[in-house]
Amino acid sequence: MTGTAVASAAMASAAGFGMLLSFVFALSGAAKLLDLPGTRSALISLRIPARPLHPVIAVAVPVLELVAAAALWVPVRWVAVAGAGLALVLMAAFTAVIAGALRRGDAVSCSCFGTLGSPEVTSGTLVRNVLLSAIAVVAGGAAWLGAAPGLLASVAPSAAIVLAAVVGASAAVAVLIAGSSNRLAGEAPTGPSANGGPTGAAAPGAHSGDDPDAELGDYVRLPTPYVALTMPDGTRPPLRTLTQTQALLLIFLNPGCGPCVRLMPMIREWSEQLHPLVRVLAVLPTDPGGMDEGTAQHLDGLDAYDPDNEIGQMMDLMGRPSAVLLGADDYLAGGPVAGSDTVIEFVQDIRAQLEEGQATAASAADPASAE
Repeated sequence: MTGTAVASAAMASAAGFGMLLSFVFALSGAAKLLDLPGTRSALISLRIPARPLHPVIAVAVPVLELVAAAALWVPVRWVAVAGAGLALVLMAAFTAVIAGALRRGDAVSCSCFGTLGSPEVTSGTLVRNVLLSAIAVVAGGAAWLGAAPGLLASVAPSAAIVLAAVVGASAAVAVLIAGSSNRLAGEAPTGPSANGGPTGAAAPGAHSGDDPDAELGDYVRLPTPYVALTMPDGTRPPLRTLTQTQALLLIFLNPGCGPCVRLMPMIREWSEQLHPLVRVLAVLPTDPGGMDEGTAQHLDGLDAYDPDNEIGQMMDLMGRPSAVLLGADDYLAGGPVAGSDTVIEFVQDIRAQLEEGQATAASAADPASAE
């Protein structure tokens, strides 16, 4: 191999860092823009201030990522260096936010790469960000020396450029998908939970002898578990005690979860709509001291706690937000379900069935009105 070939290969290898960085930022920015609701939820989960500006931030951040990715390919040295610098600034901000979430002990979903990567914030997320920051430094240095992706055509043969691009793209995909896992604390997978519960609900007051199968199909009404719920006053009544006189709708939330925060203002309205046949309680892992005052007020008098996730584990609740309806006969009447949109539909189903039942009862009590 001649000295020129060696130099070309070295330049292509150095430019590979810029390619890797550009591919990561391009995929990340595109994924965020394609999942703007998830990006906005992540801003809430990560406690980014200035909430009124979140819709703007949710668009601005991925746009800046795409700008950084594109700049790395511009065949002008200072532009490529600026692109690497912008990437480094963004990575520094991302790393600081993730470090803050880990320091607080928040269990949150970051949507760092939209729906492509692992949604759960862990120490691995922090390590990945530190590595990408280091790559941004190397890419900036390489660009300054003329080894930017857009400058390769003049210093390296096409084969070396193609090889560097393939390696960079493969590494970018590996960075995005490494460590993918189930969503344990952010937006849960929508639809039925792992135990096969349906998204619909039985009549909340149904009793085990009412032949609920006619309404629920294959849904098996499991017994309400023998487990206690912690109330704000410190008492721990069993779930079966709470359902002696009315059905109980438990909505499991996490203050550090963006989709959960979205549901919190709806809890009081749901409680009023379903009263008196169904009691609604928002179940949190701990006292909501970390929430802002306005959000906490939504749950005042409607909160309860499952600090050890005992109820969640017994019911196979794989994420937050989740919901389950406990009947007044010591059997589950609907769910569990998971995911913010699915929880909303679940509550709407319960309300519709209550209204239908009340209309049927009214018609039976006054046959003349039904004619």
